[in-house]
Amino acid sequence: MLGIDYGDKRVGTALLKLLLVEPVGVVVNDQRLMANILDLCHQHQVELIIVGLSESHTAQVTQEFIDKLMTSTSIPVETWDETLSTQEAAEKYQHALNKYPIDALAACAILEDWQACLPDMEAVETSSRPLTSLTGLA
Repeated sequence: MLGIDYGDKRVGTALLKLLLVEPVGVVVNDQRLMANILDLCHQHQVELIIVGLSESHTAQVTQEFIDKLMTSTSIPVETWDETLSTQEAAEKYQHALNKYPIDALAACAILEDWQACLPDMEAVETSSRPLTSLTGLA
């Protein structure tokens, strides 16, 4: 599963594998964005994409990206409320800010919030564990 934190200049990405969320990095938002996202999906055998969608002024641009993504791939795409995900990531992952871009950490927060709301995953509460235990970051 791929989590995306869409931004005007940079797009944060994170993966959910074996119930653990880990940051992937940042993709530059340019004319190659869609190709780069699809390459990432292929490389990691992504079966679902979760895109953070806020109610801010960027919502319309993000929705346009989502629409384009949905027509560019057969991989299912879902949206998740990302309001304050960057601020949440900055607070939650302070220890990882020097290793990963905030956009990638915001994508982690989106995936963890999404995962925490799944009823069959209640036994695995990864969102309460620090990122260091999820990815081996020191």
